[in-house]
Amino acid sequence: MQKSTYLEALNKKESYFQKYLRLLSKQLKKINSLVGNGKEPSIQDESKLVYYSIKVINLDEKEYMEYQDILGRFRLIQHINSTISSLTPRQFEKIFPITKDYDGEQYGRKDYYFTRAMMEEKGMDQEIGKDVESFLCDYHNWQIRLYIVETMSILSKLQRLREEKDLFTELPSCNECLTKSKITKVKRPVYLRLIK
Repeated sequence: MQKSTYLEALNKKESYFQKYLRLLSKQLKKINSLVGNGKEPSIQDESKLVYYSIKVINLDEKEYMEYQDILGRFRLIQHINSTISSLTPRQFEKIFPITKDYDGEQYGRKDYYFTRAMMEEKGMDQEIGKDVESFLCDYHNWQIRLYIVETMSILSKLQRLREEKDLFTELPSCNECLTKSKITKVKRPVYLRLIK
């Protein structure tokens, strides 16, 4: 019984991937048609493109990827980031709402308040612009976290295939992006203080 449930879940996941891939293809055709006719795509069209693209990247679980697949994925990520850079934090929040975790300060991690403060500091109605990567790293949403992990993984694979240093060995400070948070010092109780 367990085996069939697992296979059903696997088939469902594959069908989600196929669904989002079909929707992404349809959205890309729509945007290309608009641009071909000299019209600007609407914010809603760009929002759908970002949503479908990130879903496709997060749901695709190819074990083995050839150089052309990795390069194609990298170009898709660049295109997504370029589209995100033209959105405002308010528009981005409508696509991927902030995860409603409120205990980040207690555990020293990102939460709703951290993300909200970061967005207000950048300006809710200002374009995200060139610092897309830092914006995404500071954004508290699990879909975006998966997207960041996939982005790092693709960059690392691309560098290894080009026989360059691996991303994580070359830039250890890059990991800081995934773990950076507003950490506050908590006063230790007396029974936990160091004895000199």
